[in-house]
Amino acid sequence: MSEQLRFIVEQLNREPFKKSFNLITFDSLDPMQLLQILNDVLAEIDPKHAMDIREELPEQTIRRMCALLGMLKYKPPGNPSDVSSFRQGLVSGSTPVVHPILHWLLQRLPELKKRAYLARFLVKLEVPAEFLQDDVINDTSHQYEELVESFKTYHKECELLRTSGFSTAEIRRDIGAMEEEKDQLIKRVDRLKKRVDSVSNHQRMLDQARQLRVEKEREESLTHQKQEQKNQAEQRLQRAKQQLKDLRQAAADANPESEYLRRGKGGGSRTTDEGLMKRLEEEIKINSYMVSEKLPKELEAMRRSVQYLQKISSEPAMGQADLQELEDKIKEADSQINQLIEKRMMRSDPMDDKLTLYRQQPIVFSGGLSERSAVPDTKLSDINSPHASYSSFHMVLMLAGTPTSLKRLVGKLRGKSVMHKKKRQEVSELRAEYGVLQRTEEILKQRHETVQHKLQAMEAEKGISGYSDTQEELERVSAIKSELDEKKGRTLDDMSEMVKKLNSMIVDKKSALAPIITELRSLRQCCQESSQEYEEKKAQYESCTAGLESNRSKLDQINMMLANLYRKAGQERSAVTSYKEVLRQCPLALDAIIGLLSLSVKGAEVASMTMDVIQSIPNLEWLSVWIKAYAFIHAGDNQRAINTICSLEKKSLLRDNVDLLVSLADVYFRAGDTKNAILKFEQAQMLDPYLIKGMDVYGYLMAREGHLEDVEVLGGRLFNISDQHAEPWVISGCHSFYSKRYSRALYLGAKAIQLNSNSVQALLLKGAALRNMGRVQEAIIHFREAMRLAPCRLDCYEGLIDCYLASNGIREAMGMANNIYKTLGANAQTLTILATVCLEDPVTQEKAKTLLDKALAQRPDYTKAVVKKAELLSREQKYDEGIALLRNALANQSDCVLHRMLGDFLVAVNDYQEAMDQYSIALSLDPNDQKSLEGMQKMEKEESPTDATVELDGDDMEGSGEDGDLEGSDSEAAQWADQEQWFGMQ
Repeated sequence: MSEQLRFIVEQLNREPFKKSFNLITFDSLDPMQLLQILNDVLAEIDPKHAMDIREELPEQTIRRMCALLGMLKYKPPGNPSDVSSFRQGLVSGSTPVVHPILHWLLQRLPELKKRAYLARFLVKLEVPAEFLQDDVINDTSHQYEELVESFKTYHKECELLRTSGFSTAEIRRDIGAMEEEKDQLIKRVDRLKKRVDSVSNHQRMLDQARQLRVEKEREESLTHQKQEQKNQAEQRLQRAKQQLKDLRQAAADANPESEYLRRGKGGGSRTTDEGLMKRLEEEIKINSYMVSEKLPKELEAMRRSVQYLQKISSEPAMGQADLQELEDKIKEADSQINQLIEKRMMRSDPMDDKLTLYRQQPIVFSGGLSERSAVPDTKLSDINSPHASYSSFHMVLMLAGTPTSLKRLVGKLRGKSVMHKKKRQEVSELRAEYGVLQRTEEILKQRHETVQHKLQAMEAEKGISGYSDTQEELERVSAIKSELDEKKGRTLDDMSEMVKKLNSMIVDKKSALAPIITELRSLRQCCQESSQEYEEKKAQYESCTAGLESNRSKLDQINMMLANLYRKAGQERSAVTSYKEVLRQCPLALDAIIGLLSLSVKGAEVASMTMDVIQSIPNLEWLSVWIKAYAFIHAGDNQRAINTICSLEKKSLLRDNVDLLVSLADVYFRAGDTKNAILKFEQAQMLDPYLIKGMDVYGYLMAREGHLEDVEVLGGRLFNISDQHAEPWVISGCHSFYSKRYSRALYLGAKAIQLNSNSVQALLLKGAALRNMGRVQEAIIHFREAMRLAPCRLDCYEGLIDCYLASNGIREAMGMANNIYKTLGANAQTLTILATVCLEDPVTQEKAKTLLDKALAQRPDYTKAVVKKAELLSREQKYDEGIALLRNALANQSDCVLHRMLGDFLVAVNDYQEAMDQYSIALSLDPNDQKSLEGMQKMEKEESPTDATVELDGDDMEGSGEDGDLEGSDSEAAQWADQEQWFGMQ
């Protein structure tokens, strides 16, 4: 059992759970916490189970957990049939039930995560058989099963790809190496450019080098082409030589073959000799044709092609514009050719067409001869081989053509020629008729024009010019008028017919509506009575609704007050339930949203409760961003909270919003950015002079920066506004505390707590006053209460750690510092807090140095880390390193303590003049700094540099103080840190 517990604790302390358990704390968990841890482990396996079990009923929790465990195939130890005892133990959070479950889950976490993921897609739905009778359901079920099978296939392929050995890390390394090489090449090119820029006429030289490179590349290309053409020519030459050799061999073997044929055939020897002679004559004709006509033409064509290619290669490279110009010229030439063809076709003579057949015969003959000459080399070699058979000679004769095929072809051509002549004759007749008709039309038009001219001349002689035109117009108008009259008559007849139909329909409707109208009169009377009754009921309903609304608003207020009381009493689960009830009734209750976020409820869950309102109300999109920002605040993620609030502040609706500015200033304060925090507080105060919220933090920051007069004025102004708030009392208490009137600060802090028990700043003020008055145990109580109210504020933890150190509780302080480091992450503030505790133990001095180096690496301007590092260097007497550290820190900021410590280090190295300057700067920044004043006085009293150094070192190592100095401080820097930084963050 102990091994099981140890394994569970080790796994929970690792990623992704990051718990800080040991065997004792884990074994002492109550059942609710144990069930929550089990739920967190199940949520890691299946994210759907990520929730707070306090927000659901126990039955629902157990049902959900059992369903997931059953799907993961968990088998409880012991008797498998005793399911009721297992469920009862799970409901009660029994350790004998929960611990084995945790052990089993944590042992198989990756496997179970994969199983839970696959179960979402592979669990088959059991559909009853009677439902499958429906075609739609049956098709859907088959489609679902096909999708499941396809998912299995894709998942297997995905797993194979994951295990195939492809490493993204290697690819990233290769990409990184290539990027480095690219950067090196870019740098090398830049260096070469710089070297070239110093040479005169470098641009002309670069152009010449570029042209030289281009010409060399062209020369290589031409050489490659020349070599290829040479190889092709050699191959052709070899083939021609082989063909010549085969022909000579065939000629040499001709007589033996004839002798063989004479012996084998007897009387047919003469026929064979004649066929062989014809074949040889045909071959001689083909070869002579190829030698005298075809090959010279091909050679000439290839020469022209080579010359053309050489001409093209010698010309400069053509651009897109040149290509476009050539394409335009080609299109223009094509269009001209088409026009010429059309003109030729229009002017073609039928007699010329009759000669077309005879003109084409030489072309056909030459084409046939070319085809015969183009017999493949393999065929010629087969024919010329000494062992060729008689079928080869027959194939050659077939290629030349037989008399039968020629007669058939001539017959077809004659039939087509006769048909063609008939069609030509018909076309010529139609063309002649078309010409006659066209001529007749022209004659008639000319006669019409002559008659028109004569008519116009006669009208002019009679003095009635335009009479004929007017008469034609009148005839046309009269024809149009007659058509309109006819249409109008038809329209009137149609309208009269329509009126008759409408009258008859009206009469029918009236007769049909008469009984309905009679019934309607009685119904109107009933309607009036019902309307009167409705008005009375409506008035009663409105009064009742108003009462219920007032009661509901009162109920919301009661729930809000109840949630606040639950929260103060520490009953977080009940407080969450009450806040959620308020949010359900009033989704825009911002106080309830902040309350839920402060109780560690996730921002996504809170946003989901307001999503319907955001979508229904216009211009409310900022609310989701606002919830996200406050979720970051309560989660301690200060940087993301600052970024979110700044983006929200840029929106026009929330620009210059006072509450938003106060929240932003508070987040800056928590992040340690005092300068921006003060600026935002001042901006909010300018927008609202009567602002009280957040002014306690503003007053504390001003007092810590040494502006005590401004703090006193601020406190008086807030007292004039209202003395029933805690903020004015806290501001006055800060003024008294930094004036070292701790009793008055204690009283003012207690008064502020009396007015508002949840005021974190009041609790910190009272705890600090008690701490400086030596009442450490009471201070611890106040710091713990402040830590409970604000778990993300580091100043609460710092005050508590200082109290532990003051009471020699180094172990408790170390535990608290480690808890802060694990909970809030490794940032500059948590690292400095942990280093502060480590400095108190001589064994952990080196660890403190490492932590401070990490803190300064994250934030070199973090004053408290600089002070602690300088204190450590002072202990080790490394004054030069301390001076360099302080000078580096003062380069970007000016701080009283840093100037004072630099003065102490300069005194240690006997640089008195500059040390005096640093003390003066420190006093100018804070006139009440007693340590700087004492340092100057000691320097003035010293008689020699050696004595001054000795006394200064003794002062640094032992430390002394007046009223309010902290006990147990190792140096003046530690006194400053404890006295001025115990409840605030730098």
